Amino acid sequence: MEASDGLGKAFALKVIKNHPEFIGCLDREMRRLAELETIRSDSLVEIYAVEPKYRCIRMELLLGCSLRELLPLGGGRRIFSPLKLVHIGLEVAEALSQIHALGVNHRGIKPENIFLARKEGRQRAVLLDFGVASRSDGPITSLGGTAVYSPPEEDHRRQGRTAQQSNDLYALGKVLFEMLSGKVPGAGVHNIEQYQTPYPAIRDLAWQMFYDDRKKRYFESNAVAEKLRELASSTLPGQLPTILDEALSIVRRLAEQILNVDEKGDVHSRALLTNIKLDDNQQAELGPRTDDWLDNPNEVDDVFDLGQTLYALVVGGLPHDGESYSDFALSRNLRLMTQFLNTIETMCAEPAFRPSMSAVVDRLYTLQRFFAEGKNRT
Repeated sequence: MEASDGLGKAFALKVIKNHPEFIGCLDREMRRLAELETIRSDSLVEIYAVEPKYRCIRMELLLGCSLRELLPLGGGRRIFSPLKLVHIGLEVAEALSQIHALGVNHRGIKPENIFLARKEGRQRAVLLDFGVASRSDGPITSLGGTAVYSPPEEDHRRQGRTAQQSNDLYALGKVLFEMLSGKVPGAGVHNIEQYQTPYPAIRDLAWQMFYDDRKKRYFESNAVAEKLRELASSTLPGQLPTILDEALSIVRRLAEQILNVDEKGDVHSRALLTNIKLDDNQQAELGPRTDDWLDNPNEVDDVFDLGQTLYALVVGGLPHDGESYSDFALSRNLRLMTQFLNTIETMCAEPAFRPSMSAVVDRLYTLQRFFAEGKNRT
């Protein structure tokens, strides 16, 4: 619920239902939040006040959406840039490192509790809901967790056991794998290669987090965060040719789809990244129109959105106000080729200077051939 104080400052209000089970969740959440009040992290929601008398918590108002809203529940998978995926995982892992250091386990890691908040031109992953959190040095007194994100040894019906860091990491591994493949693997997976996913380094890290054999899993959130930093800073930048090729293939296919629709007299605008997913054959397809589409869509809007999409698929985000495409890429340890940057800048120029959709398709074909020849020469 959104509300505001007497000075007009907006905040979110979490109100607990008048039921013993929910009131117990509020009591636990208040205790855990009191223990975490010393932490200042962009990946934890800021708490303004806890009001036991009114069974509510006043907290920072976040604008954006939960990760669950970006993950399709049916077939196919939403397209995530590998760098965006890794950065989301890293922000959650860093938040877990901080709460684990204080002896608190979240016990509710899942896409619904990871919020992708937008503020001042950037996005951050924020960990929500400590209603079933517990201390590492005390017995669990409440049922919690979601079965598909919980380790096989976890018995949801049994209380009195001790929560462990590795359970949070197990759940985060499942979330990372779901972002990568569109599927949540069940228990008993012995050969992760049966899942056809891009970027094996991300896949293998996720699997190490949710091994059935708990002795082989990651036990320290700091170690997971460090591995994700390594992926973001060196491993994935080293795979830039592969990332570029996949991104160009996806956006070229989308441009061709829009071009075909436009030829029938029905401009598809807008082709935003959140409207795109891969079908079961790993082919990119445009999603359904949404209520926030333009009243008078036109081709140059689609060209702009596809330029933004192409850049975001490669770099994992978009520049902040006043920041160039080149500088933002360098902040992610990516040195983009001049030909690619020129294409992005042309597609995202002022409307009068943007190319037609057919010219975009031709340009993307040319870029793919250019990059393919470069890989062959190396």
